[in-house]
Order: sequence, then C-alpha cells, then structure tokens
Amino acid sequence: MECYTEDGGITYNTLEVLQNWELDFSKLYNYSDNNFDTEFYNEALKQKQIIEDNIMNPAYIPNRLLNKDITRDEVAWAILHAKDGKALGIDCIYNEVLKNREITTVLLKLFQLCFKTGKVPNLWKKALIHPILKDTKLDPRIPTNYRGISLLSV
Repeated sequence: MECYTEDGGITYNTLEVLQNWELDFSKLYNYSDNNFDTEFYNEALKQKQIIEDNIMNPAYIPNRLLNKDITRDEVAWAILHAKDGKALGIDCIYNEVLKNREITTVLLKLFQLCFKTGKVPNLWKKALIHPILKDTKLDPRIPTNYRGISLLSV
C-alpha cells in the first residue's frame, strides 16, 4: 500500500494511495477525444437515418430480426455456454448458479423487460477492477504500470 506522490515522494497513507489509484484509473477509463465523439455522433445519425428510411420496407430484415422478442431457447443457450469456474463479478453470482431451469424463466422475464423498456439494472453498469502488474520489472508503486481486469455482472 504505497505509491508516488505528485512531488516524487512515496506515501504510505492508505487514503492517499487509494485516491491516487482512483485518479489514475479514472483517467484511463474516461478518455475523451472530442474529435472521436463528433465522428461517432455523426455516424450514429447516419445509421439512424438509414433505419428510419427502411423501417416501413417489409424487405428490410435486419431490424425485424434484432427487434423480435427474446426467446427461452436463446437464454437457455447463453446459460449453457457460460463457462464454469470463472471469477465473480460485482453481483457475486457464479455462472454455475444460473444453470437452473427455474432461473432461466426469471432471466427471460428480466431480459424481456430490459429489452422492451431500454433500461438495465444499475448493477450491470458497474465492474470490479482488479489491477494486474503489466511486467514484474515495472515499479509496482505506479498505478499506470497495471492493467485493469474488469469483472462484470454475470
């Protein structure tokens, strides 16, 4: 529990160390490039216009396929193919717990609700970030010498 301070010294103060890590990792995950944002926004507008132009065309298949109801078979297939023995995310639920017929029904209803409302539980928007040192030769007191492994909700 130590890291460098702004003046080049080393701090062992837990609060200062945690604040330093938070600052460095928030810079990594909150990168903002206005040029990229503008390009992305313009492309999204183009795609929206294409969708609106084709929405009334019965031959336009992609949106019909993407917008159909989620089926029990789709949920069961996803659960069946979830790998066992993986690390827990913020929800503390193992993949193995989901491999239960009754849970499939609950998940199906939850996913359909999310799809119809366009909203997801706030927990799904959070992750546990576990830092792993990029190279053992690097100074472990520098937070940016770590890569963050994000553990998401199952």
